[in-house]
Amino acid sequence: MVRVHVGGQAGDDVAAQLGVPRGTVESRIHRGGRALLAGSARLGIGGSAA
Repeated sequence: MVRVHVGGQAGDDVAAQLGVPRGTVESRIHRGGRALLAGSARLGIGGSAA
């Protein structure tokens, strides 16, 4: 998630570096984003975990 959203790398590049399919990178980014939203909502610092 950090490499794509903060580092600006393409999902294809990250997948190649990690030796995993692009779909794996995409699903991990999605799950990571959901986890961040849920955690921030629990802490009361914005966002909602729908």
